[in-house]
Amino acid sequence: EELEEEEEYHEPSLAVFILEKFCSSTGETVLMTDFCGEGEAVFFGGHIYRGQFKNGVMHGKGIYIWSDGVQYEGDFEDSTVTGEGTYVWSDGSKYVGHVVNGIRHGYGSFYCAGFPTVYHGDWVEGRRHGRGEIYFDEKKESYYKGEWSYNKREGSGERRYRSGNVYVGEWRNNQRNGKGVMWWHDQCEKYTGQWHNGIQQGQGEHIWYHRRTTGS
Repeated sequence: EELEEEEEYHEPSLAVFILEKFCSSTGETVLMTDFCGEGEAVFFGGHIYRGQFKNGVMHGKGIYIWSDGVQYEGDFEDSTVTGEGTYVWSDGSKYVGHVVNGIRHGYGSFYCAGFPTVYHGDWVEGRRHGRGEIYFDEKKESYYKGEWSYNKREGSGERRYRSGNVYVGEWRNNQRNGKGVMWWHDQCEKYTGQWHNGIQQGQGEHIWYHRRTTGS
């Protein structure tokens, strides 16, 4: 099988609400607890927030930049990252979609820097969970489309490899497990039946096709 390059990316936590500096968009001096509108806050540790405030907390649209270069731009709710937004990690990897309490949760897309890996689909607590599709090359010739369980292919799904070979069937723990059909188009073979940990095991039917030659 092909090598699938995937890395884990975790959303950073917001800094403890300890201000080093605050500036409203108008430049006026106000009590932080009363402030509503646009402003910039610099937090202990060098983290920065620019955007909307409500009653002194981050609320509305804004951008939060952590001191290590990770940033989030989108919705804030009572000083939590909740709503629709975009995470960008320091290596250029990006997530665009729904976020709850700072964690990828709902529908969203993840783009992996350094590899042409893209995932579109459901997320639960920061992990791929539900239904989704992941592409491993820019031409989208190598992919998996189907069900996920906490970052692992689990349930029913279709896997197409760069060779053109295709598996459609059941998955467990990221491997072909259960009932499924595999077409080896490069070898003119087809297997329909049981799988265990990625290999044919149990009852099934294997067919070898012979290419017809010219004039036959």
